[in-house]
Amino acid sequence: MSKSSTPELLRVVLDNRFEWREDELEYFLEHFVRPLLRTFRVALDVHRIGLFALDETGLAVELSPELQATGRIVVTDHDRVSWEPGRTEVAAGVRALVGTLDRLSTGFTELGGGRRAGQIRHAVDRVIAEELRYLEPSTAELLSGEQPLQCYAHTVPEEQDAVLRSVLDDVQQRTRQRRWNPDLAKPAVAIDVDLCGFVPLQRILDAARATAGPRPGAPEGILELASAGTLPLLPTHSPETWDDFVEQSGLGERYPAVDWAAVRADFVRAFLARPRERLRTDSANAGLARFAWDVQDAGGQVVFYTRRKERFREQTEEVLAAAGIAEADLRFLPEDGTLRSDDLGAVDVVAVFDDARAGREAISAEFGGARSVAVAIPGFAAERRTDQDEVIATFETRPRPDERIGPRLSNTHSLEELQIGALRKNRLAQRWAVHLTAQETRDIVDSVLSDADRAAARTGQAAAAKFGLDRGPAADEQVLAAVHHVLTRKQFFKGSRANYQLADLRADAEPLVRRGEPIEVVLLGFPVKQCLNRLKAGGPLPDLAEFGAMARLREMQRAISAVHPPGLHFNILTDGRHFRSRPAAITEAYQRKLREYADLAGIGDRTLVEDIDVVAEQRLGPGLPAQRAERIAKYRRLLGESLREFDITDNPLRTLERVHRWTAGADDFAPHVIGLFREILMSMVYSVPVSVPTGVDRLEWSTAIYADVYNLGDQSVSAEVRQARCAVLRRAWHTVIRYMATMQVDEEFGYERMFPNRVRLTLSAVRKGCLGFTYLGGSGLLPWQGTGVLDPRGTVAVDFAISLLDQGFVPVYSPLLGPRQPWAMVPADRTHPAQRSHVPTPRGAAPQSGLSLDEHLIAKARLRRK
Repeated sequence: MSKSSTPELLRVVLDNRFEWREDELEYFLEHFVRPLLRTFRVALDVHRIGLFALDETGLAVELSPELQATGRIVVTDHDRVSWEPGRTEVAAGVRALVGTLDRLSTGFTELGGGRRAGQIRHAVDRVIAEELRYLEPSTAELLSGEQPLQCYAHTVPEEQDAVLRSVLDDVQQRTRQRRWNPDLAKPAVAIDVDLCGFVPLQRILDAARATAGPRPGAPEGILELASAGTLPLLPTHSPETWDDFVEQSGLGERYPAVDWAAVRADFVRAFLARPRERLRTDSANAGLARFAWDVQDAGGQVVFYTRRKERFREQTEEVLAAAGIAEADLRFLPEDGTLRSDDLGAVDVVAVFDDARAGREAISAEFGGARSVAVAIPGFAAERRTDQDEVIATFETRPRPDERIGPRLSNTHSLEELQIGALRKNRLAQRWAVHLTAQETRDIVDSVLSDADRAAARTGQAAAAKFGLDRGPAADEQVLAAVHHVLTRKQFFKGSRANYQLADLRADAEPLVRRGEPIEVVLLGFPVKQCLNRLKAGGPLPDLAEFGAMARLREMQRAISAVHPPGLHFNILTDGRHFRSRPAAITEAYQRKLREYADLAGIGDRTLVEDIDVVAEQRLGPGLPAQRAERIAKYRRLLGESLREFDITDNPLRTLERVHRWTAGADDFAPHVIGLFREILMSMVYSVPVSVPTGVDRLEWSTAIYADVYNLGDQSVSAEVRQARCAVLRRAWHTVIRYMATMQVDEEFGYERMFPNRVRLTLSAVRKGCLGFTYLGGSGLLPWQGTGVLDPRGTVAVDFAISLLDQGFVPVYSPLLGPRQPWAMVPADRTHPAQRSHVPTPRGAAPQSGLSLDEHLIAKARLRRK
């Protein structure tokens, strides 16, 4: 990779790229720059290995036989690989890496293409920043030495992540308690503004410079204050931190004759000068907006408080809004500086964040022992702490688990819980996809079904023995008790067993058991894959997750047959066009594939897969569709008119809170229907169509939109992204109106009562009298809400595509779905080069990786047991 040959070779590779619509610069970044950085980072961050030969003599860029970039690099100099390197070694290795990046960038610049060197350098810097965020603390420490990448190294301490997540867990727990007892106060988190939520860096630097002039004891001035940014820590206006600043900065020792109390007085005057114009220079502490959103998502609210004067509200709110926190609950404290419970109303303060101990303790005492968390912003003088203090530096949490443990599932139930903007898209994962043969697919299917059958046999035999069914003829009551026992086993049941007791089963199924007939089981769902933005899934058809769901029903059927030989009959009522308009071709294709999976799982002869409205017309009478359509239109019109005063694009979160309060008095709708408006919209917003500009990658565009979808004033993104967020919110708003109207009409027409005797498996909101059910266990994410996955242990699961890509999973294609949509995703380290002859990739065709799935992973493919 000599300097002279770089441009010519790059030109050839760029001309050979498969996807010609992809921008040349983005292709260069993804196939040359990012792999180089990621290899360096992963080796150091995950494996503690220093790759210090990443220069023209120590690495090679891999190309395919067709001279297409594979996105992989090859380290050719193994002598410069270091285990557990020190900062000096890392600094030398970084310089070699940066030299290579510079040569690559120069080579690309020489190709022309209408881009200036500055644009290319900026693009490379962006990738460097992305790849060096959220490092392990030890890696960030290694990269903190004198070397070119020092300013990019970023980490979130484990202790900080644990504290913030624990606070969020506390908020969520109290929200759950409040659902059962509405009289409880809403959980809240209180955050101080100055030197906690806000970082007044510019004001501090200006005040330090203003204080640096000559004075008694320093006739030449205190030169260090004139360039305070070079000090080991910065002063603050807090009196509790001043002495430590003087001591730790070394200024007290250098200027022993200076009256440092007088210096502080001058500093504070300069710091507080001209507040109307200078308060706007403050910035929000890192992660503040995301943490505030996470608190709201957990069911709580954030209260910001400050000891500033009320007349500075506008400036303070501007800084919050610029950070993405519009219409914040901002409180200005009285003269005594105390936030009082009477002023906040009915809230339950879970935790208080403040840089000042006195402020934390006062608020904690006022609100019955709220959790006290100190905030010590890096680089600023802070109060001395005890070992018992919980301390954070910023409000950032880690977007992913410890990468040293290996690829893992997110175990989330909503995209809201993911920091979408911080996740890696791993665009090269598509190139390293696995392409299963028909036999390999069959082997996975057989492995899953065999394991399910073994589990079913154990469950059924245990139930038969427990209730005496293996000792001769049994009474109906014994059979019902055994059936109830099976249905409430951990692999099937979700929620509290108190919700579905034997009496509930008796009401649902006793006539069927008495007549010796199969027990009718009704399941609602299976619309289409939620793939419109590519964050959840890569296509509309059912994949391994849905097949796993059919395998789980097979397991339930076989276990029940051991105690009630007629077994079960499943009625899967699909709702692909029930709640929203979708092309019939898409929903019908989904249904056909779902029936194929039922046959593959061996339950096709006892499974009905049919559109819910078709079954409703058969069971509730002809003429239903027209009546239903008319009534849905009526409720959509009624709801639309009632909500006309609300604008979802005018501070979305505030609007949703107002709508939630309004729904309490909406008498035209059933309370358990209309009361879900806010919850359904905040889920629906992630599944509506996204309009993608020409030439833009759908996943990249969706990531930009959903990184902060409710922040419509975000100046860190383009106007086009902000407009796209508005469009997504409006689509979600109108979709929810249709959804709510449909739910109301279903209630009135008696959709729940279509089957006089049946066991209704409830997949979402579990309530009394309902049999809570989970297909695949884990987070409770439904099969159609994500992408099927074989996790590192071989367990069939479902997760969001964007999280799987971030965690290093690669697509797996199967003849069951063909080449357009992955059937599953697997960890990249569970693949290996295929033992198949290489077939050159024709020009214009998608490159093939030649990877196979690990045989051991195939052999242990199974369902999760809980």
